[in-house]
Amino acid sequence: MAQAVAAAGPCDREGWHVLTIPIESIEVAVGDLLRLGPEVEALGPPELRTALRKAVKELHAVYGATSRRSAKG
Repeated sequence: MAQAVAAAGPCDREGWHVLTIPIESIEVAVGDLLRLGPEVEALGPPELRTALRKAVKELHAVYGATSRRSAKG
């Protein structure tokens, strides 16, 4: 990934860089990309976008507007 970042060209008009990065697997890529939050968007492969969407829905179910458990402090 470091090589892809180092070889990145200029930003597009919206300030984004488009990179092709190697991934070990869809599962590993989901974890890696979720760590970066909204600072990245996976454009493909479609299986990665689907897995990211599923993971975000699962996170929303836990951290959405309504807490499943009361906070203990």
